[in-house]
Amino acid sequence: MKIEDTTNRAFELDNNTVAANGSIARTEVFRHKETRKFYLAPVYVSEVMAGVRPSKFITANKPFDKWINITEEYEFLYSLFPNDIIKIKMPREKTSKTHTKEQFTWTEGIFYYKGVDTGTAAIKIIDHKDSFEDRVGTNGLKLFDKFQVDPLGNLTKVNKEKSYVV
Repeated sequence: MKIEDTTNRAFELDNNTVAANGSIARTEVFRHKETRKFYLAPVYVSEVMAGVRPSKFITANKPFDKWINITEEYEFLYSLFPNDIIKIKMPREKTSKTHTKEQFTWTEGIFYYKGVDTGTAAIKIIDHKDSFEDRVGTNGLKLFDKFQVDPLGNLTKVNKEKSYVV
């Protein structure tokens, strides 16, 4: 029996067996030092367990071997985990739909980060009321900040995090 799988990445279990990378433990956010564009590097659970750092950025509509390599031209900003709070500003107005199919336009807002799509390099976001969800490409964002929330609900911008040592 043959099983076809469209997994973009796999890791070796032993000399005869490979497995799909599985879920993403976190997403590292970088910014190009000159162009100021944002780039995303997924960190899979298998990479965390193996002690391997990400080496490539998600490149939309390309297989892993064609993704952009992480070099000194990029600065690490922070790691994103599901349900982290982010503030984004779009380069132009965006139209989204609520769960009740109402359309609205926006250019910036505070959202919960829900995950990343390694096929399109877009992040999945929801609002605080969970009234809508959308996917947003990050490369051309005008603003892409991460926030921490204290027990009283106050938001504090994360200026820069240290990369997790694997």
